[in-house]
Amino acid sequence: MDPEAPIPRKGRETLVSILLVVILGGIFLVFLNFVTFGVVFHVAAAIAGLALVGFLHYVLWGYSLSQEVAGEREEERLKERMEADAEFERDQVRYRPH
Repeated sequence: MDPEAPIPRKGRETLVSILLVVILGGIFLVFLNFVTFGVVFHVAAAIAGLALVGFLHYVLWGYSLSQEVAGEREEERLKERMEADAEFERDQVRYRPH
């Protein structure tokens, strides 16, 4: 091993980037909240509420539905693949190089 080779620090760089975005973004949001007399907080709370409702909708209904129709999706995929294979074979039969 080369002693002069730099040690990879990917994890530290990622952590520093994330922390800078969170800290500077937080400062920016506090500034916007101060300038708009609290409207930004209410808008952010409304967006977070809508995201929570969407997540709960997926957890309670969407995931179970996708599990329910997984078999049907697999059958449809198989059918499409068989049709594509059949079409490929028909094209091979039509094309006969001399």
